[in-house]
Parts: sequence; C-alpha cells; structure tokens
Amino acid sequence: QVLQKADPFTTLATLRNPAAQWLRNHIAPILGSFPLVQDKMRASFFELSINYRHSFLSGQKWPRSRGGLAAGDRLCATRVLAATDRRETTLFEIIRGTRHALLLLPGSNAQDAVSELLALAAASASAFPNLLSPHLIMKGDAVGSKPTDVGTPVWIDADGQLHEKLHADSPTLVLVRPDGYIGYRCQPADGEALAEHLSGYLTSSG
Repeated sequence: QVLQKADPFTTLATLRNPAAQWLRNHIAPILGSFPLVQDKMRASFFELSINYRHSFLSGQKWPRSRGGLAAGDRLCATRVLAATDRRETTLFEIIRGTRHALLLLPGSNAQDAVSELLALAAASASAFPNLLSPHLIMKGDAVGSKPTDVGTPVWIDADGQLHEKLHADSPTLVLVRPDGYIGYRCQPADGEALAEHLSGYLTSSG
C-alpha cells in the first residue's frame, strides 16, 4: 500500500513534459486549497489511510448490518472530557503508551450496561495483567449517570462523535493496539470473545 501510494506522487513530481508541468504547477495548488483534498493528502503522506484489516492481529465479532471503523483501521482522532473535572483532552493522549487500550462504550449509558462493562474490564485486565488499560467512555447526553469512582478512568464523549464513528449505540468494546490501530471490536461486548482473540498472540495469566 505504501508503494502504491508513493508511485503517483513520484510520477507527478518528475514530469518532463512542459505542458504537463504547467498543469501540475497551476492546478495542484488550486486542488490543494480544498479541505477534503488536504485531508486525503495528509492521510496518504503520513500513511494514516493504510489499514490492516486482513492481518491475523485484527478480529471482530460484529453485526453485519453495522458499519463504523473496522478492526485493522486506525482509530479516529476525537476529543473527550475527563468525567472528574471536565478537562478536555484527546483520545490518543489518554491511550498513549505501550499497553493495549480497551475502550468500553455503553451506548445508552444505562447503569446495567455500565456495570457489565466495568466487570468485563476488571476480568480482562486480571487475565492479561500489565497489558491492558481499560477506559469507560460515556456519551455526553446523560450527565447524571457518569460514574467517577470505579477504578477505571471515565471519559465523556461530549458531542457523541466517537460513538458515531464506532457505531456504538449499544454496549461495545474496542481494543486498540499500542500503534493506534483497532485490533478487535465486539458488539454486544463479549469478554470471552475478547480473551479468545488476545490469547492468539498474548500470554494470559490463566
């Protein structure tokens, strides 16, 4: 994928025909002024558009009718708020490190769903100690139901953008590898399915 994306850029940069050079020099700046084109070029240049959907490190247990970012895609960059003090930060900032990040999204913020996800987080972290960092991410439309003293960091997806991009309108878990790519996603959230996936390349404590 890297070579395929590099080839057109190389061809464009090494044009020899004067007419083609003129078109490149005058049209490229115009096209580059559009935000959509800028986003595409940025994703290609920094290789953010590359995916690993067919890697054995990528897996999912996902309803066929649902879309969203798939296992093997790079996680989207969104802003979140700390549930404790409403401090604003970025999703990539909170998951930075060498551990896998386990994102738990209850969807509706129902208390039962939150409790089940927190129990799943505790069991998963116990099975793979020092390898997982769970994060509970609540939607910002239910202010009164955000737990803040549960032993797991709690964040608020204030505008619902993350839930929308992940299609997490029901209890969902998303495992993000240390490289920022989604390694596994599951809906409804299933701790046993997650453990089975992780056991394919990580060592469980049993």
